[in-house]
Order: sequence, then C-alpha cells, then structure tokens
Amino acid sequence: IDDAIANGDISIVATVTGYEGAGDDEVLLSLAVNGEKISALQDVCGRVSGNGDITVELSTLPLTIPEINIGEEPVSLTLNLSNVRIVISAPGANTSTDAVIGGAVLFDDGQGGGLWTDLESLLGSLDLPIEPEAIKELAAGLLDIRSSANGPCDSISLGATVEFSKAE
Repeated sequence: IDDAIANGDISIVATVTGYEGAGDDEVLLSLAVNGEKISALQDVCGRVSGNGDITVELSTLPLTIPEINIGEEPVSLTLNLSNVRIVISAPGANTSTDAVIGGAVLFDDGQGGGLWTDLESLLGSLDLPIEPEAIKELAAGLLDIRSSANGPCDSISLGATVEFSKAE
C-alpha cells in the first residue's frame, strides 16, 4: 500500500476551503480518490488547531489498491476504512505539507463482508502450500480495533503518512 501511494498509483486529492490559518474555527475538506469524487467525502467540516493543523473525521474512506498480477490473474483490492481521521499539518507558505490518514479495516463481519472475503478469494486463486484458514488465524492476531463498543476486536488499524501539494 505504501508503495502504491508513493508511486502515485493511489491518488488522494484533498481540496481545503475556508482555511485562514491558526485559530480558524472551521474548514471544509473535499476528497477525490483515484480521480473520483465521492459524494460522502465532499465539503466535510473540519477543525483547525491553535497551531494551524487541520483535522477531519470521516465515517468511511474507500481506498482501491491498483491491480497487480498474481499468477495469471490481475488482482485489485478495495480497503474500506472506517472511523477515519485525517490530520493535515499547517499548510503555511510551503508548497507541500504532510498529512496522516488513519482508520480501521473490518476484517470479517461473519456475513461475507470485510477484508477476509477479498483475501479468501485471492488465496483461492494462488497455489499456496498453506490453507486459507491458517492465514485467517494468523491475521486474527492483527485485529486491534473494535467496530462496536462492546464487541471483540474485529478490525485492523491502518495508517499512512502522505504529502499533499498545493495546487497551482
């Protein structure tokens, strides 16, 4: 995933409006992922900290990992992040600024949803000397977030540091 972001294969374009610097009370953030505007991610209210950092919280952020060839089949994967937080360092006069994007990816909802469904399909197309259930058991050790307050950990935390450049 890091390589896909670094290579520009996953594109996240953020448009911030209403930013007046440190002490500003509210900004709006709109995101386009891989060139596609997602209606739920347009004009989302964010807040500005005393030092000018912008923080926006989203209920979801779908990230599609571009196709890679595994065997003879091209495979792509969409990670549906939930409970997403984006923190953009104070833009200032620089031409770019760092941002941190973090959230959770549901592993298995028990009803055919979550990351496991995609992984199971991918594993089925590979000729591996290990059973998919063994991999599922290994992945269970990575579950570190709850999707419901009282439930078990059923999601994997995911984060990335990215660089946003100012548009000309």
